[in-house]
Amino acid sequence: MRKLWANPDRGKVPIGWTLSPAMVDAMPGALDYLWASSTANDYLISGPSGYGYTYPNLWSDAAQLDQFIAKTEAYNQRAGFRVITVWNTIVGGIDPKVGERYAQHAPSLLGVTAQNTGGGLTVYDNRLPGMALSCNYCTGEQAMKDFIASSSQGWDGKAPRFLIIQAQPWQDVRPTSFLNVANSLGSDYAVVRPDHIFQLIREAKGLEVNPVSHYSITASAVGNGTVTPNGAVMLDQNADQSFTFAPSAGNLVDSVTVDGANVPAAASYGFINVAANHTLTVTFADAAPPAMGGGGGTALGGANGVAGCCVGGDARARAKRATETANAASRNGAARLARGR
Repeated sequence: MRKLWANPDRGKVPIGWTLSPAMVDAMPGALDYLWASSTANDYLISGPSGYGYTYPNLWSDAAQLDQFIAKTEAYNQRAGFRVITVWNTIVGGIDPKVGERYAQHAPSLLGVTAQNTGGGLTVYDNRLPGMALSCNYCTGEQAMKDFIASSSQGWDGKAPRFLIIQAQPWQDVRPTSFLNVANSLGSDYAVVRPDHIFQLIREAKGLEVNPVSHYSITASAVGNGTVTPNGAVMLDQNADQSFTFAPSAGNLVDSVTVDGANVPAAASYGFINVAANHTLTVTFADAAPPAMGGGGGTALGGANGVAGCCVGGDARARAKRATETANAASRNGAARLARGR
């Protein structure tokens, strides 16, 4: 991968690079590097079937497959992937029911590819386009040119025809190879990234061009104060949202929790790049100062209500002095009362 990425012609032609979304956990530094060093012609997509290398057509437990696809969706969103190469053996297509499950449980996907060369386009659940490859692991430049030519036969020049080419890097196919093939094509062709071709397919088929997931942040206030906005706030995927807190008179922000975990109490809180549902709870409390005293302090008093705190290494001495002060105050008060009579 590093040698391919370092090819001098990378960035001169649109290419999709297959990776695992599990890199979010396993290789976050490498994933960050690839995104940071990518060009406008580079696009990172999910490798075989999503979160794990698997043949989803063979899963007998539909509920477990749903969980796998949902996990793939969560990791794809974190990784920034919106296209998956779905494998069912190296030449297998996608079972229609499996395609529908991807459509239902991975709503942020732009599209999926299938390995059954020449299998054409299928739209799953009326929302997810799945495109079979025009060339499955092409072995070189000439193979790519041949498959493009054969897949273009019969085109009438009116409606767009979409072709997707996959090539073998271990057969010495490099970005330079893709560039040479692209330069050999006539003006009737436009070479685009995987995400762009699926957006074009969506436009041609009347589907939402850029589907996004929607999430909610439920904000609530406890005590005397307000959180703005309040209640369930609906957001598009990757949106940002700020909340401000306003204590009532004589109150302050005592605590702030996000998804049940404490965060620093402040006058506001912001969510960035939202990709999941969240909760925000703000607790307001009385701002009046507490009664005099200290941690573990003992209140001492007499007739005039003298209070003291007895903590620390010399607590007994200070307690004795506080007691004597209180007793003296009581005697002085009694003397004044006697004189007053």
